[in-house]
Amino acid sequence: MKKALLPLLLFVTSIGFAQKSGGLASGLSAATGELQSIVEPITTFLYVIAAIIGVFGAIRVYSKHQNGDQDTNKAMGQWGFAFVFLIAAGFIIKATFSV
Repeated sequence: MKKALLPLLLFVTSIGFAQKSGGLASGLSAATGELQSIVEPITTFLYVIAAIIGVFGAIRVYSKHQNGDQDTNKAMGQWGFAFVFLIAAGFIIKATFSV
């Protein structure tokens, strides 16, 4: 009997604390506001990193092409995919978390 009563008592008290003074609603609105304020800097950061990777990758691919390496197409695909992935990640984050 005591083992069954303790979890029930903990559950009932936790419900009481969660509903105290509109805590859930104010907590959700505060979290939403913080998330919306962070989305724009994160997407801008991803775009800047993508631009840096694009420039650096273009230089590396050009260098490989000038040296006559055989894996120029492979390097171009790898750097290009990294660039496209970061741009797509920025769009997905913005579309998912901005309201």
